[in-house]
Amino acid sequence: MAEVGYNSKFEGLEVDSRLEKVIQAEVATDEAEGKGGLIPAPPAGSQDGGKTLLSNMTWGEHVTKQYIDDAVSAAGWKKQIVSALPEVDAAKDNVMYLVKDDLASTETKNVYNEYILVTDEEGVKSLEALGMVSTGVEMTFLDLDQFGSSSGTVSDDVYNSVVSAYENKIVVGVIGIEVVPMVISKDQNTYNIKLISCFNDGSELSFFNVLIVLNEDKSFTYSGINVIISKASISFLDFMTGTPSVVTTLENLPKGSHNIIANVSAATSLSMSVSSSDVGREWQVRVNNTTGSDITQPLPTTGQFQSMSGDSVTIPANSFIELSIWYINDKLVIRVGENA
Repeated sequence: MAEVGYNSKFEGLEVDSRLEKVIQAEVATDEAEGKGGLIPAPPAGSQDGGKTLLSNMTWGEHVTKQYIDDAVSAAGWKKQIVSALPEVDAAKDNVMYLVKDDLASTETKNVYNEYILVTDEEGVKSLEALGMVSTGVEMTFLDLDQFGSSSGTVSDDVYNSVVSAYENKIVVGVIGIEVVPMVISKDQNTYNIKLISCFNDGSELSFFNVLIVLNEDKSFTYSGINVIISKASISFLDFMTGTPSVVTTLENLPKGSHNIIANVSAATSLSMSVSSSDVGREWQVRVNNTTGSDITQPLPTTGQFQSMSGDSVTIPANSFIELSIWYINDKLVIRVGENA
């Protein structure tokens, strides 16, 4: 046989003898391994990697995690998060069970192992592991509009979203366009979703306290208390709880605070300017006599004033009296309390 070099050519029987050593790949049998060799040509349209060579020497679909997920979705399957796999007899054919992997999960991301119910050639059923899925990075809030009424039953997807929010320590809920703080706790197999929030739209404050109780059978109850405080109510609270006003005369008494302290050394006219927003308000005035002599203080009885205690009052030396001024029926009604 001629020596084969870089530019050598095979001719005649020499080519045939070499081609005899090239064989088609053969599949394995129960008793023997397969043989390596030429493989079938890839089918048209498989240049994107969508096909893979199977052990029976045929080209089949390239099965990826995404391929499985797409197939599961197309078949109408549902994913359900469970703390432990159900017994085989209780497992459902159209459910993919997700069991949290505590080793792979982190504080910000939960990882779940996926299982489905399969049946072998002999009809024996078992739960087969498919792979892992991460859910923690996808969820940042819980959609609370999923609970549309005071009670009812939620879908598997809604139930699983609550479980995932609890597992991922989600603390933000969304109602409509409002973002609210949220706490989810678990008692046995019941999830409690608590919301406490306050909104201020510039004209009123709105407080609400909501409790959603979601049971293992996916039934739920929704209860809440909503309190609205108007701007006028807030103003009145400020009026009642404000720091007492301190003055040295009864003329032009301030109306910003419920309590007024007047440290006087002589009698003065008593006056106060009010408006319609002050209707119903009452001022408590402590009048301190800072001198060693009694002071006779005149009380107005005409115009907007109405006195229920005469037209004057004596303020004892180094002592005090109490006045009540109540704005009602367009009148400032004056009453004098007991002397000290």
